[in-house]
Amino acid sequence: VYKRKDYGKSALNQIQAKTKKALVFTSLLYKFKIEIPAGLLMRLVASDWEDFKENIISVDGKGLLLHDIKDFSVADEPDMYFRTKHSILSEKIIQIVYRGNKDKLFKDYNKILMNLVNSDSSARLAIDIIKALRKENLIHEDKINKLYDNCSSKFDTNSHFILHYAITLQHRTDPEWSKKALDKLIYVESYLKKRDHRVTHRRAAINFSLAKKTFRQGAVSYTHLTLPTTPYV
Repeated sequence: VYKRKDYGKSALNQIQAKTKKALVFTSLLYKFKIEIPAGLLMRLVASDWEDFKENIISVDGKGLLLHDIKDFSVADEPDMYFRTKHSILSEKIIQIVYRGNKDKLFKDYNKILMNLVNSDSSARLAIDIIKALRKENLIHEDKINKLYDNCSSKFDTNSHFILHYAITLQHRTDPEWSKKALDKLIYVESYLKKRDHRVTHRRAAINFSLAKKTFRQGAVSYTHLTLPTTPYV
């Protein structure tokens, strides 16, 4: 007689490799009740839509991978998402596949993030994933920082992502990270068509925090204590 976990592992091993891969990547997000965009999932399993439809969701994935069609007015929002039947099922799949291996989890979450396209919806998804990982303490904090660092070049002109990234940098111990946060905010601000008060506020907060740190060190540096000079329309 199988134990429940052994039975689940056996059932997973009976489906084809691509379907299992799709189910695992879907579960990595849906354990947080985050649906995965169809385009992202197909990139992760190296499949086009026809192959995905005919050989995954219509065969082994039938009843396991469920898709939702959403009508969005925003141009860059995906219109099709995948999920499992329930987030509890996704949680069980993750437990069976990863068995608490945080390094393996980091590797696959990083793969998901690196396969995102550069868009506002992808930037929001990246933030949602990383925040959920931090909340659940699913991987180590240094790896959370690494995920932010890895995404930063992809979304370096996206103000939503950079704001969250700057907050993370600000709370790292070395003042050099705060200086990097300021550089990132100044850079993203140069791409804005109109002033974003959140960016301005974050720059001021980091400048103040940095000034306190340098004052305590006995050598105040004004290098990064600059006001926005970019003209706005």
